[in-house]
Amino acid sequence: MPRRCLSLLAILKSLSRRPRGGAGCLSEIMKLSDRYVLREVGGKGVLMPDRVTDASLRTASGTLRAITLSGSAYWMLKSFEGREFSLEDAVDAVCGHYEADRATVEKDVSTLIETLRTCGALED
Repeated sequence: MPRRCLSLLAILKSLSRRPRGGAGCLSEIMKLSDRYVLREVGGKGVLMPDRVTDASLRTASGTLRAITLSGSAYWMLKSFEGREFSLEDAVDAVCGHYEADRATVEKDVSTLIETLRTCGALED
């Protein structure tokens, strides 16, 4: 049975999203922020704050700003954990792992990256 590209993100409703301004440069280098760690919690991939004392990693109500990831988003981020990558690297990795249309993958990965930037989980 062929693997299918799943939706790349399932974020908590409390996260705000940055306005869509295009996919950005395919070769722009980024990496996961040291302020966040990837964890598997209850069989789900979660990107969560590493330092719970940092007030900027909490919502207005004081709860931690964690991001629940789809299986494919968790796989992609785990692939680049601790190292730099570009949008093009991420798209290539996902296309190499899942059977999916490149244009769709690029759009989904761009959306995920924008979301992660909005909450400070990615560094340029």
